Amino acid sequence: MPRLKERGLKTKGELSDNLCMGRKALPLVLERSRMALQQFLQDDHKTGHFPLPRYRMEEMLLVLSLLRDLEVHPDFELPSKSDLLKNTRHPKRHLLLLFPLLCDCITIAEPSIKTTLREIFHNLSRLFGLG
Repeated sequence: MPRLKERGLKTKGELSDNLCMGRKALPLVLERSRMALQQFLQDDHKTGHFPLPRYRMEEMLLVLSLLRDLEVHPDFELPSKSDLLKNTRHPKRHLLLLFPLLCDCITIAEPSIKTTLREIFHNLSRLFGLG
């Protein structure tokens, strides 16, 4: 029978170390994501009808893609006072913390950002058992 290491799986000690690091990093990742979304929305509003530089669009697409793909461990607590977030263990529950900002992003004209947002909202609908 192959050992955990031979199959590329973590040993129990390594797994608990990764969980500990993830638990500490999650609030920082979510706060940095919130700040990036807010700044992008402010800059997009300031430019009016003129598009933001391509590198800013790519940065926002990366942030949204990483948020879309992120799955939070069920034992991790999210930095929120919301009972809804405290009572769910869904791996995509972090998207609820950023929901108002994600909604504001729907005004962005960039097609790739709209596609990623659509995927995020589909994840949220599955979280609520709607899709």
